[in-house]
Amino acid sequence: MRKLILIVAAALVLPLVARAGVPEAVTYLKAQPQDDWITQALVAAGESGVATSHLQSFSGSSVTDYAKRILAIAAVGQNPHTFAGSDLVAGLKGLASAGQLGDPTLLNDDAWGIIALRAASIPATDTVVTGAKDFLLAHQNADGGWAWGVGFDSDTNDTAAVLMALSELGYTSSDAAVANAIAYLATQQVADGGFVYQLPCFWPDCELSDSASTSWVVSALTKLKLDPATWTKGAATPLTFLATLQTGDGSFKWQAGDPAGSAGMTAYAVVALSNKFYPVARFVGGGVSSIPTPIADLALTVSEPALRQGVTSYTVTLKNLGPTGASEVVVSNLVPPGFTVSTVASSDGAYDAATNRWTMSRLNNYAAAALTIAVTPLSSAAPGPVSTTASASARELDFNAANNSVTITLEVPPPPPSASPAPQVLGESVATCLGTVVPVPTSTFGGFAVSAEASNLAWYWDAAAGKSYCLDSDASVRALFESLALGITNSNLENVVPGSALSERLRGRLLLQVESLGEVWYVDGQGGRTYLPPTAEAISIIHRHSLQIL
Repeated sequence: MRKLILIVAAALVLPLVARAGVPEAVTYLKAQPQDDWITQALVAAGESGVATSHLQSFSGSSVTDYAKRILAIAAVGQNPHTFAGSDLVAGLKGLASAGQLGDPTLLNDDAWGIIALRAASIPATDTVVTGAKDFLLAHQNADGGWAWGVGFDSDTNDTAAVLMALSELGYTSSDAAVANAIAYLATQQVADGGFVYQLPCFWPDCELSDSASTSWVVSALTKLKLDPATWTKGAATPLTFLATLQTGDGSFKWQAGDPAGSAGMTAYAVVALSNKFYPVARFVGGGVSSIPTPIADLALTVSEPALRQGVTSYTVTLKNLGPTGASEVVVSNLVPPGFTVSTVASSDGAYDAATNRWTMSRLNNYAAAALTIAVTPLSSAAPGPVSTTASASARELDFNAANNSVTITLEVPPPPPSASPAPQVLGESVATCLGTVVPVPTSTFGGFAVSAEASNLAWYWDAAAGKSYCLDSDASVRALFESLALGITNSNLENVVPGSALSERLRGRLLLQVESLGEVWYVDGQGGRTYLPPTAEAISIIHRHSLQIL
């Protein structure tokens, strides 16, 4: 099992495009008499307008006969339920009996039957599909592989087919049955990087690798999101081995000693080298086929937000977990409401603040892209947490939609407290004034206030100058009078009464009666005037006429 773990961990980067040799092989296949396998290979290689005339008539009788025809029809976007006036899907399902498909002594018909039914969009929960699946799992050999028939030794071809069938039903390399099968396949790879049909074996050249076994194993690994290029024997891999079997006419030989290539071996190799597997496409209705899942498994994460001085910076990371590249990628809703974008830095693609979307034309398989956004809270935003759900999508089908979204929660900080003016110390008890919190009365016109938090210390708020004066002694009161009292005549003082225009203008102010004995008066919030003697009694009067308790 240690070897298996190393193999799985090494599955990092699948090739991005069809591998070398595919165009030449396609040219070769187009010149051959067309059959079900060639049709699938041409579709897998991206060919359009693939011929269908050879698919019109059907005379098969076994599950595998039905399966390969259904796979070819689905690949070209036709309906295997109605193609050429026949319901091949019903015909295949009609061969089910006793909880398995076709011949009860065979296993390969159950594997290919599952793959074909899924290509026809039969759900994984269909009883025929689940019956065939259970039959296969019940007959897995102790070495982890499967044979073509019940009771026979495991081989690579049928193990690969079963793995592709199980993958159609949601099985992954984390499942025990699949993990054991992968471990078995590892025992079948030889020094040239290719895979043999079966080891141990007892016929001539059976220990030599071949293109069919290698191609089907490569396709199964690709479908399981395991990179065949990491399955190495020295410098050799399954892919380098296949390349050694291609001939000058584009075809692939079965084994290295063969004099020429063949259409069948070439068709299998083209599917594998095009990063495809079976089914190569799935019929979805309306004359349309689609590549089956898994295609692109997008995974979205976000770093922990770091709030500092009203600016939040965070990084959103998008990974494509494979097995193929994702195109026309869009990540939406990256910035919560209540924030505006300050700066953006991306390793790929571009962010559009107007649409709040991050787009890129392509994200390669097993690649990652990062977007770092710095945002600032809007002044109108209410304090507290604000969330958005960012989500990623692509033109391809998503293998696991559960991980393509993430919640981004940012904190709108409360507004900073209003700055209080420095206290103006007028008396001798400086320590008392400076050791208290300076109150800021809400009155717009000024006046006296008393601080309940500072031992009932009295203050005078000069709204016109925006200053706060600490009154901690008789001396500070006298200094306040001398500094801020406005001179006023006796006649004008007589007009300082509630409701008068003059009182309205002088509310909260201190007045010095210049034509008398220099008496000081205070105009309260209602416009009335109060005499303030320059003695300790002034502090008591100030307390009675304070605007508010702070």
